[in-house]
Amino acid sequence: CLFTFPRDKGGLQVKLPLGTLFTSVWGNLERCSQFDDGTRQMLALCYQEALQENGCLDLLELQDASQHLSWKVASANEVTFACYLANKLDIRVEWEPFHPDLIASAPDATLSALACQVKLPLSIQIEGVMLTATCRDTGPDSTMTIQVGDREYSIPVDGQARNPGLPSLRECISRSYGQARWLYELPGMATDPESDEWADGVKTIRIPRHLGIGVGTSRQGPPHCITSIQAGSLIARNGSALVGEFITHIDTISTATMHYSELHRALQGPEYSAVSLVIADLQGNAQTISVLRSPPKTCQISWARAVKPLRDRRRELQETIRGLTKDEERESASLSMGEAAFVRLWPKLRAHGFHTFDTIPRLNPSVARTKFSCPILGKADTADTLLLTEWLDKLRTVEGNVA
Repeated sequence: CLFTFPRDKGGLQVKLPLGTLFTSVWGNLERCSQFDDGTRQMLALCYQEALQENGCLDLLELQDASQHLSWKVASANEVTFACYLANKLDIRVEWEPFHPDLIASAPDATLSALACQVKLPLSIQIEGVMLTATCRDTGPDSTMTIQVGDREYSIPVDGQARNPGLPSLRECISRSYGQARWLYELPGMATDPESDEWADGVKTIRIPRHLGIGVGTSRQGPPHCITSIQAGSLIARNGSALVGEFITHIDTISTATMHYSELHRALQGPEYSAVSLVIADLQGNAQTISVLRSPPKTCQISWARAVKPLRDRRRELQETIRGLTKDEERESASLSMGEAAFVRLWPKLRAHGFHTFDTIPRLNPSVARTKFSCPILGKADTADTLLLTEWLDKLRTVEGNVA
């Protein structure tokens, strides 16, 4: 009805095929996100690929950025295509399928710690009999202890039950609380002041934070090459490691036999705990550093958000009905050339770890006079890097844009 009703009746009055396609694509994404299985994992990969390839941090930014894509390019990724359709229909879709407060998205360490903290009751099948269990303590290697009557059992936090074997915590939660999607919907975990449990005196639960150190590594490791360093992280502020170097040991344990996921599990730990790393450069020179697992001090700014004023100004000039002045013609041409250089250099920026705008070099004598520049990108075309620097420097002249 929203699509087919006339505008004077509160509808959008759009053509049925586009509206139907919008509903179908977004509906499929929603269905894929609802269950903690392989389809959700595939959606997560598709979601991250869409954000990373378009320099965005969330779906609202992707909806803005998709207006600069063609139908063919946008349709290569279902999440990007959904945002493209939303932009075409002038609809803003606010959706966070991987919000950390969702049960399916909560880290294993957070979910198990909360379940033990509130003594979460579970229904579990043991030797063919459905019994009631209570979460007791977290254990080693992503396991936890539950109590059934006067006996204790160890179950995994994630994964599927093996035969023989007990189901995981996530499987038990899915079986026991099939309609719950958010952490606060589980008994004892309510943090919403409007909830019934809050009225009964349940206090806000402090969710334990398990953090990494703010580095990204190649998925093909070992060897584990650093591909990105999060802006504002401690390791970025002290400059103790660089993109292109290798992590060879974590707390004296060699990473030579660790896969990508094992490495990042080893890097994670309680907030503000220390981890020791051995970092080696391309020549094999190694150094040992100690890094705190601390939250970043700098807010991330996506490329899509940063360059939006420049793209909007270029489109405004190109779509103007009246004739352009000579100055406006030169400005339009300069903006078009700079944006084209950015598109050509975007794969190299990502490959060198500059995934967000806040990671690039800048001169900052004052906020109003901040000057941005294209970082060194190895074999990148010199003319393109100069064009990109000139294009980014125009951000200082865009009204309301603050470095």
